[in-house]
Amino acid sequence: MEKKQKVLLLIVGILVIVAILIGFLAFNKEKKSNKIINAFKEEYESLNGVVNDLGYTYVTVDVVKDVKVEKLDIKQVLDIIDKENSVILFGNSKDNICRNAINPLMNAVESVGIEKVYYVDTYNLVDNTTEEYKKLLEKLDVLLQKYEIEDENGNKVGTVQKKIFTPTVVVVKDKEIVDYHLGTLESNMTDDKINVELTKEEKEELFDIYTNILLKISDSSCNEESEC
Repeated sequence: MEKKQKVLLLIVGILVIVAILIGFLAFNKEKKSNKIINAFKEEYESLNGVVNDLGYTYVTVDVVKDVKVEKLDIKQVLDIIDKENSVILFGNSKDNICRNAINPLMNAVESVGIEKVYYVDTYNLVDNTTEEYKKLLEKLDVLLQKYEIEDENGNKVGTVQKKIFTPTVVVVKDKEIVDYHLGTLESNMTDDKINVELTKEEKEELFDIYTNILLKISDSSCNEESEC
C-alpha cells in the first residue's frame, strides 16, 4: 500500500511539474507575441508630435490595442500570400500619408472583426534587388505604380521601374489579391496636404473605404486551419 502511495505521489509530482512547464512556456510565448505586436504600436506612437529633419511634424497615431499587427520580412510575406487569407499593410512610420491611414485602417479592421494585420516596413525596400523582392513585385504587379529613376541632380534618367507606394493595404483571399487601396484620399495626396492630419470627415471616408475591401475576406479569414 505504501509503495502504491509513493508511485501515486511521484505521478502527481510529475504532472505538477509538467503543468508548470506548460504554463511557463505558454506565458513566454504570449509575452513574446505581445512584444512583437506592441512593437508596431510603439514604433508609430513614439513619433507622435515629433518634428523631423525637414521641419514636418509627424501626424498623431493611436493604434487600436485589440488589433494584432505582426511585422514580416519579404520572404515571410510571400509565404503568407501563398498560405492564408490575410490583410497586409505596406507602410512606413516616418511617412505622414501612411500615418494618416493607420487609425481609419485599424478601426475598420476592428469593426469588421479581423484580428490580425500583417505589416511590411517599406523604408528600405526601394533599392532592394534580392530575388525575394523581385518575386514580391511580381505578386503585387496588379497594384504597383511606375516611377522614373532620378540621378543625383534630380534629372529623370529614363529608366522606369515599379515601386510599392505607402501606404498600400492588400486583401488576399485564396492566394489571390482580391482588393487593395493605395494611399489615403485624393484630398490628402497633394503637396500641401501630405503632412496634414486628416479631418474627421476624411477619416470617416477612409474608414468606409477600408471597411468595404476588408469585408471581402471577413467571413472566411478566420478558421481552424489559419489565423486571421
